[in-house]
Amino acid sequence: MVVSYSLCEVKYLGVHLLCGKKLRLSLHEYKAKFFRALNDILYHVKGFSNDTVIMHLIQSYCKPLLLYARECFNMTRSEISQLCKAR
Repeated sequence: MVVSYSLCEVKYLGVHLLCGKKLRLSLHEYKAKFFRALNDILYHVKGFSNDTVIMHLIQSYCKPLLLYARECFNMTRSEISQLCKAR
């Protein structure tokens, strides 16, 4: 496998790594997957009034998409802040 040093982002085992002096993660793809799953759940449960069930679905399906492989990397305060903000 030939790796070019001009790459800015590499996907390896489902983790998007950014180039630089320190090993960093790209959070864009994870936030996009999280909001895609959240919108899908909210679309399918419209008119359903049991908030406990909706929150359980979000915890079960959306949260793992956002937190995949996060325990393997030391995240900076700004990266944690990006995960907490809905943009």
